[in-house]
Amino acid sequence: MKPDFFKAFQAPDWHSPCGYDAYGFLLHVRILKGLEYSLTLGLSIAILSLILAVCIAYAISKMGPIKREFFLTFIDTIISIPSLLIVLFLASVVGMSKVTAVLWITLLICAIPFKIRFTYNLIQKLEKSSLLESAKALGYNHRRILWKYYFPNLKPYLIPLLSWSISSTILTEAVLSFLGLGDPLRNPSLGKLLIEGKWYMIEAPHLILFPTIALLLVIYFFNYLADSIKDS
Repeated sequence: MKPDFFKAFQAPDWHSPCGYDAYGFLLHVRILKGLEYSLTLGLSIAILSLILAVCIAYAISKMGPIKREFFLTFIDTIISIPSLLIVLFLASVVGMSKVTAVLWITLLICAIPFKIRFTYNLIQKLEKSSLLESAKALGYNHRRILWKYYFPNLKPYLIPLLSWSISSTILTEAVLSFLGLGDPLRNPSLGKLLIEGKWYMIEAPHLILFPTIALLLVIYFFNYLADSIKDS
């Protein structure tokens, strides 16, 4: 896609339903690219954090009471800290030149603790089931019990959590990009489109209007999907 500088800031029409941006690119094409990046990032972080959370929650459930209480208190402390403070701290320690790694690490840190707490409570309920007791009686190891018994029984609860986590990650990345703490590479994202459009809110309001609508729709879709799966 090559820019047309003579059409920069052009308002929407039949040929360009979202108009052109400040560089002469078709805005709807950049929005689609931003959605692709944001969805890839959100899905990757959500799946990775969910797998890690289930494994960590299972490990915590097998600890002694003192260690278990220590880790649960530590997790509750992380949950209580706003994600924005975490990313500002990591950015100041690691440096803005490595902010891409900081972004992924921060999103993981923000996504995992709540999932650990949520999954741990579910595991505590499964511990009392007769199916799990029979698996232990048969001598199954921890890995087989985790994948054969825990994951299938946790799936009805984890799928809505996964959908909610995708929308939460996309929103967090958009906020961080809007604050200038997003991916420094030329990867498109909805947050970057928002920060570009805010400088031209008066001259070309469509530059911030359409990316905002796209962000709201994708967040609403995944939240609605999570509620629908939970209620079904």
